[in-house]
Amino acid sequence: MASSQLASAVCDGKILIHQMIKLTLSHDHRIVDGGLGARFVSAITQTLATIGLLKLLGV
Repeated sequence: MASSQLASAVCDGKILIHQMIKLTLSHDHRIVDGGLGARFVSAITQTLATIGLLKLLGV
């Protein structure tokens, strides 16, 4: 993960400023298929987004 930066994002039709973090994955294609790696990164991204949303909602 990289350091966070302010970036604009559209949420419910509104442009908002959020802290964004780039998430990358390196793996050996001889061991892990690229599709599996992409699904793994997607799952982590969704989990982090859900945690962020729950924090905003105060849950």
